[in-house]
Amino acid sequence: YVRYWLPIFVFATPFIAWLFVKILEKKNFNDDHARLYARIFVGIFVALGFWRAIIGVDGLNAVAAEVRSGRVIVRQVEAQVPQNAVLAVRTWDKHFFPDRAILQPFPSDVRALAAVKELRSKGVAVYAFIEALTPTDENWLRDNGLVASMINVYGTQRLYALNIWTRE
Repeated sequence: YVRYWLPIFVFATPFIAWLFVKILEKKNFNDDHARLYARIFVGIFVALGFWRAIIGVDGLNAVAAEVRSGRVIVRQVEAQVPQNAVLAVRTWDKHFFPDRAILQPFPSDVRALAAVKELRSKGVAVYAFIEALTPTDENWLRDNGLVASMINVYGTQRLYALNIWTRE
């Protein structure tokens, strides 16, 4: 939110207003008209910026709703995962860290897969909290010596128990 919207809104407004005033001056408007049009333009720009910041797709309301639903999901996942387990995630690291040990990015990074194998060989429980695994993802895990067993579904995310794959 702060990274994307705030710099554009705060830093762009004065420059856009200055540019608008310069354009109006070239059109031979008198100072009263230029100031009035600049004020209207800046007012509209600020109003639309606040509207987008609060109600827009990436706005404050949407972010707050996502954080609230994320907290509920985190509590549900934490209730199913032992306290000393490691969570392998793609994008949910910010939701679980620092309360839980996180391994990221999973399963796209072979180093993460190797870390899961090492942790499992030492008896540490490892769970993956990621989007649904595709058959390609499952083959990728198996090719790297792992297997995932789905435990539960949370919206678009799935909780999987990870284990070392053995041929039987």
